Amino acid sequence: MTKKHVTLDELAQMVARGFEAAASKKMLTDEINGVRGDLRTLREDVGILRSDMEAGFQDLERAVRPLSERVNVHDVEIHDLRQRITRLEKRKRTATGR
Repeated sequence: MTKKHVTLDELAQMVARGFEAAASKKMLTDEINGVRGDLRTLREDVGILRSDMEAGFQDLERAVRPLSERVNVHDVEIHDLRQRITRLEKRKRTATGR
């Protein structure tokens, strides 16, 4: 087998490509680490939003519960009043003969 002789220019180009590859790997590693940091921050932000949302729902539930109870009371009252109206209408029909 014959050995291929490498010129100084070829050797310089090979070394330069090696440095470029190392720099590219470093840049890629730095970029990946940046993305990981962004993801960590995003997770924290989502956690904060979730907590705020749950607290807001609890506040709404506390505000709506008394209103819901009042609606139930009014529903019972309306039902009673309808029954009274029905009885009064029957009495009126009976009294007038209609």
